[in-house]
Amino acid sequence: MPPSPHRAAANRKLASALKTRKRLRGKQDGVVESADLADAQRKLLVDQGFLRPVVKGWYVCANPADAPGDTTVWYATLWAFLAGYLRKR
Repeated sequence: MPPSPHRAAANRKLASALKTRKRLRGKQDGVVESADLADAQRKLLVDQGFLRPVVKGWYVCANPADAPGDTTVWYATLWAFLAGYLRKR
């Protein structure tokens, strides 16, 4: 049974947002500034667990299967985050 039209549209939006996240992840070592994403894409990726907020306007790429308190992502992206954040400031 094919997915409903609403579900198919949601899947396309998520796929598009994940492509953007992949491009940004490679460019910025897993750190994403909110200005680099459309608001709808950013909200979708955060809601689905693919981005985790660090400070206002800054996110790190995450795995939605990780536990909520898992700090592995933070430690893996700490230096890239600091470099990008301080460069912008």
